[in-house]
Amino acid sequence: MIFKSLFKKKEANSPQVSEAKRRAPQATAEEISQLFISTLLEQNVQNEHNSIGNTNELDDKLVAKVMAELTNFNPDTIPKIANASLELMEALIDENVCSSKIVATVKEDPVLLGKLLHLANSAFYRCSKTEIESIDDAVIMMGNDEIRKLVISTLMVDNLKINSVYFRFFGANIWQHSHDVATMAALYASSKGMNEFQAYLNGLLHDVGKLVIFKLLIDVLETEAPGTYPSKSFFIDIMDRYSHKFTLMALKEWALNPDWIRPILTYQSKVKLESMDLNSQALYISNYCSELTRLRQSKLIDDEELSRQLYSKGIELDIYKELINKL
Repeated sequence: MIFKSLFKKKEANSPQVSEAKRRAPQATAEEISQLFISTLLEQNVQNEHNSIGNTNELDDKLVAKVMAELTNFNPDTIPKIANASLELMEALIDENVCSSKIVATVKEDPVLLGKLLHLANSAFYRCSKTEIESIDDAVIMMGNDEIRKLVISTLMVDNLKINSVYFRFFGANIWQHSHDVATMAALYASSKGMNEFQAYLNGLLHDVGKLVIFKLLIDVLETEAPGTYPSKSFFIDIMDRYSHKFTLMALKEWALNPDWIRPILTYQSKVKLESMDLNSQALYISNYCSELTRLRQSKLIDDEELSRQLYSKGIELDIYKELINKL
């Protein structure tokens, strides 16, 4: 049964039902979004039934904190990105910049080089059993284009990973999702003759608002109610409602190139896929494919519903399979 009875069974298999209705998804876009967020919070040792203390009172404090940040923006809420990192990122996005120049720049920064090699040997990038010990080894084993993406990831990884005793897998899960979206967006953009490095960065940045909200909520928990676990449903609801707004706040605070931000703005605007420019399409398609794949892996949807969701968004099944197979 699809969604484990989370959604009502519809009469999609009836012979009298039109082809359009037969292919209509059983879950709304909002339900898919909330289910996806639930998978980011999975594997937590606590659940709804063993929350400690007055959950309603705690949830009220968390909501008040989020609303206060939206109303009276505090720049300290947003993770910082050094100007040097932004300048290097600008060079990485420029397809005309020689990769050897980027490699030379990384070699001049021992801290960045160390982080890059650590990430290169992680499960996300490790391409052989042989450990990568230098950036020159990485270039040989991964190629120039992949090195550029690796450097972009290295510059962003500190801002995309959060460790917490609350929903402790959330940071790793959102980083995995962001990495998957970035990888697929770059592939899609490249197939359309677009800038794959910009598409890759868009993929890494598009969900940063979820991390900002998560950090806000964790800060409140640690100061107002240490040792208390909020309800999972509350986390899902507040992230679903406000994460896009916090993403925009972060992008504005970082003063990023408007060309980098535009696809994310379009992706958030909920316009139809065919009305989007190619960069925005790359992000939209990649994000939806990643979300659906995670739901399928979690057995929250079946193959039939996955196909229906893709059809409803105008995404061809063959494109989905091609993108997912590259992960």
